Amino acid sequence: MKKIENERKLQRKSRRGRRGELSREELLLISDDIGEIEYTFEELLEIFIEDCELRNLREHTIYYRSELNAFIKLLKEQEIELRVSEWTGETIKRNVIMYMKEKGLKTVSINSRLRALRAFFNFLEGRNLIKSNPM
Repeated sequence: MKKIENERKLQRKSRRGRRGELSREELLLISDDIGEIEYTFEELLEIFIEDCELRNLREHTIYYRSELNAFIKLLKEQEIELRVSEWTGETIKRNVIMYMKEKGLKTVSINSRLRALRAFFNFLEGRNLIKSNPM
């Protein structure tokens, strides 16, 4: 009898505003743990792209995938193997912006890649997958 009452309470509770999202209190409970998990750039990129697809951002998904894959290529050219959590504003400036300028990329291309990076890092920060946003 008690079990049925508890199930009914949970059902009523879930009907009142619960839409598959965690409350602020629930997020605070788990946020420390999430920040401790180390993901590769590629793993985080897949999480980000999957989220874009779930939100039906088809055109943006292709754009982000293309720009962020170009970013991965840029890192490999420089033999940089920093974890995402180690990125700072200075590393973005030195290893991304300056490198692209030295390679002769146009300002439009640089800004396009930076927009994709900014969206990516904002997403990671919003999901507590990184502790600080380098952008």
